[in-house]
Amino acid sequence: MTISEVSSSPSSSSQDCKDALTHTIYEKVKLIYNRTGTTINGQRAFSRILPEKFWDTITKEDNRTRLDNGVVEIYINPTVVGFEFKKADGWNGVLVENTELTDFERWFVKLMLTTSCIEFSSVKIDKYDEYTKKFAEKFADELKNTTDGDEWHLTGSENFRNTVDFFTSRFVPIEAVLPAFPCKSSNLEKVSGLLPDKGEELALTRLISFAKSVREIYPPGIILHVVSDGHVFSDCSK
Repeated sequence: MTISEVSSSPSSSSQDCKDALTHTIYEKVKLIYNRTGTTINGQRAFSRILPEKFWDTITKEDNRTRLDNGVVEIYINPTVVGFEFKKADGWNGVLVENTELTDFERWFVKLMLTTSCIEFSSVKIDKYDEYTKKFAEKFADELKNTTDGDEWHLTGSENFRNTVDFFTSRFVPIEAVLPAFPCKSSNLEKVSGLLPDKGEELALTRLISFAKSVREIYPPGIILHVVSDGHVFSDCSK
């Protein structure tokens, strides 16, 4: 099919637009929380949605369906559906867009419910925004990757600070994830040795140095989770 054929086909154009607007499970998650009865032990909102608004619906037995994997599915309304899992410290819950979830998305929801530690302080400290500002400036100067058309000063900085506020307002360590870290292959048919290369050494040294320096402006510091999928795609070796 040529470009002209695609552009002249209303159905193709409509489908392309629909696919572009489809949210991933990460975008569908609106809120995660932990509760004991009607008491919120901790919550993290990813949209302007509050669990208090849905307590009557969430706790109403008629709206709750127990699934085979131990998760309880809760019908909230036509646009929001909830899931909960009972843990020792209460119910872990997540609210997501009410769409037809795939098997992977349901697996991901259960993973969040069963492994997440959501019980944290909701008490905010004074002047936490000063810590946020200092950290955001340090991140932008020392670690952020700047590209052409960068919109950091338009919207990126504000969104970044809103995320950091969650940690600084509670005076707890800032947590960050660096995905797709280029881990060296362990397959000796592809590399000359098992030890890290200089590039990996310099990258990790920079991250460690940054993490140590954060404590100078924000005492709780930062926890950097380095995630690599390298071993998944590398050949297994003993």
